[in-house]
Amino acid sequence: MTTLKMFLSSLFLLSIFSWKNEATQPLLLEVENIEVAKGHIWFGVYDSEQSFLNEEKAVAIFGEAVKKEGTLQIKFDQIPFGTYAIAVFHDVNNNGTLDQTFVGIPKEPFAFSQTLRSKWRAPEYEEMKFSFRQANQKLKFKLESW
Repeated sequence: MTTLKMFLSSLFLLSIFSWKNEATQPLLLEVENIEVAKGHIWFGVYDSEQSFLNEEKAVAIFGEAVKKEGTLQIKFDQIPFGTYAIAVFHDVNNNGTLDQTFVGIPKEPFAFSQTLRSKWRAPEYEEMKFSFRQANQKLKFKLESW
């Protein structure tokens, strides 16, 4: 296991333990438009503007191996009801990071918990947040490339 993956797994476990006193519920995640069957789909879950898109401040980070093209469906069981924003990317080359150009344009497919309003700037938490209020709530993500 790479150092980054060990770090992310530890971060994920810490986030689960921080919720131990809160009832967690399943959230269903569906990622569409997977064009190549390799690498991992990575999810970052954020609960504030201050933490949004900051890997060290995410409440959870987890990945799922991509085994086929098309759609990936997973059930995330470790999140209490609340307001969150989720960022997703397809780590096609499996290097543990979202590859970008020197000016920050993503080279790998990505998606967010809400529709991206503009590709010309980074999204804000307020634009991407959603309310998780019922068990088995489903969120759909459509991977896009720049």
